[in-house]
Amino acid sequence: MPGISRGGSDSAIHPAVACHNRMTMKLLRMKPGHGEIVLAEGDVEVAEQERELIEAFRRELDAGMWAAVPTETTDGRREAELVRSFAEIPRDAERVIFFPRAAGGASAGESGTAREAPPGQVPPVERHACDGSR
Repeated sequence: MPGISRGGSDSAIHPAVACHNRMTMKLLRMKPGHGEIVLAEGDVEVAEQERELIEAFRRELDAGMWAAVPTETTDGRREAELVRSFAEIPRDAERVIFFPRAAGGASAGESGTAREAPPGQVPPVERHACDGSR
């Protein structure tokens, strides 16, 4: 095939081959009983594909999902960092995982008793006394 090297001493990297190996970003949704579902996949360096990734990202956030970028620490421990906008995602991230917020409880607008926590802290737990009667 013209333009593609098959190895040997005359092998060279051609633009068509180099583009083939570009890293793509995958947007994945965690679905109980199904594992990861691919929502979108594309190259953030290609404007049209990046636009599609951004639109898919916004759709998931608008649907109430949380987004996290998996990371690995220097000691090999796996973690994930929550992101709130596409701009917060590292350009070299391979995956962004969407998952539903925890169910249960009432939001502040529903009960009026939920309290806001300072940024970076978990809100306090509401505790109620039980008298044991049923």
